[in-house]
Amino acid sequence: LFAVALDARGAARGIHAFSVHPGGIMTDLQRHMPHEELVARGWVDADGNPNPLFKTPEQGASTGLWAAIAPELADRGGVYTENCAIILSVPGAQTASLSDELRSSFS
Repeated sequence: LFAVALDARGAARGIHAFSVHPGGIMTDLQRHMPHEELVARGWVDADGNPNPLFKTPEQGASTGLWAAIAPELADRGGVYTENCAIILSVPGAQTASLSDELRSSFS
C-alpha cells in the first residue's frame, strides 16, 4: 500500500514507486546465526550448503534494477514486482485511499 500511495503522489511529476520483492538471499547477514537454526529454517542443509531456492545478492538486486529501468513500467507505478515481472497490480485510486487511511491511523 505504501508504494501505491507514494506513486499517487509523484505520478503527475513522472515519479513512480514500486513494491519490489528481492526473494530469499543468502548473505553475510546470517553469519551470526547458529548453524542449527539455519538448518531448522531450511536455509542450509546439514553440510552448510545453501538452499538452492536462495538467490545470490546480484540476483536479488535484479528486480529492483529492472523496476528502475523497465520500459513496461514507465507509466505503471504502485505495482508489486518479483523476479523481474509484475506480480500484482491493484486499482490505484481505491488502494491509494486505503493506504492513506491506514497510514493516518499510525500517525
